[in-house]
Amino acid sequence: MTTIRIIPYEEAAAFWTLRLEALRQHPTAFGSSWEEAKDTTDEGIRDRLQNDDNGFVLGAYQDNRLVGMIGFKRGTSIKERHKAFIWGMYVASSHRGQGIGRLLMEEVIQRATAMNGLEIVTLSVVTTNTGALKLYRSLGFVIYGTEPCALRVDGECLDEAHMAYRIGAAPRSKDHEQPILEAALLSIIPGRKEEFEASFIQASAIIAGIRGYLGHELRACVEDDHKYLLLVHWESLEDHTVGFRESSAYQEWKNLLHHYYDPFPVVEHFHPNLLPGTKRNDKEEGSPPSQ
Repeated sequence: MTTIRIIPYEEAAAFWTLRLEALRQHPTAFGSSWEEAKDTTDEGIRDRLQNDDNGFVLGAYQDNRLVGMIGFKRGTSIKERHKAFIWGMYVASSHRGQGIGRLLMEEVIQRATAMNGLEIVTLSVVTTNTGALKLYRSLGFVIYGTEPCALRVDGECLDEAHMAYRIGAAPRSKDHEQPILEAALLSIIPGRKEEFEASFIQASAIIAGIRGYLGHELRACVEDDHKYLLLVHWESLEDHTVGFRESSAYQEWKNLLHHYYDPFPVVEHFHPNLLPGTKRNDKEEGSPPSQ
């Protein structure tokens, strides 16, 4: 059984051991580095374990052992009291696959929702961390921007997706929603194929954070290597035509991709259900994830 509770000052040593494990084993996932954190003083470690109206650190415990953690910090100035950010989310590798990360996030959201005047909770995640992106998106976080080369680790540039959760947003209702499939045939300007594919990797992280997104596929044409078929699965038509198209994330998508198209593609929407007498290969690579 997993218990989620505040990490007290008395457990500072266990907290920092887990924190250093996170920084050492997953250097690309955090803005802080193990090389700098390992020399933190006892006072500095205790300062991290803030537990007041402006922040807290939660731990996930199994058999009284700390196996996961997450930090929460609220803005202190008059102009920033309406927002807070999440930091240091980590689950020990030996305890992954048990839903502990979701439990930590859900507890943070519950506590944040109870805070008077708090409107927005933000977090940042490297765009290559698709598992975390999927988790945060499923909890209602949406990407509002992507920072190129936010971190540089061992010479490698890492982009970060900045995500936000708006407290009080109406929960999604699954009633009467009809999943749809967006389809577009993309013709790329000759000579720009490689550039397009590199940009599409960046754009994929943007669309992956949109509410209602279920998955996407980009398939290269056999006869023409400058043509691609883009398929995007959405929970509803409005998730694409309104939720995505009217968001700031769509402007980023446009800036990354639209200048590669000639001519501009026609975008159409289809029911995902197959017609009678047809058969789908459920083992086909690239099929949308089950929800």
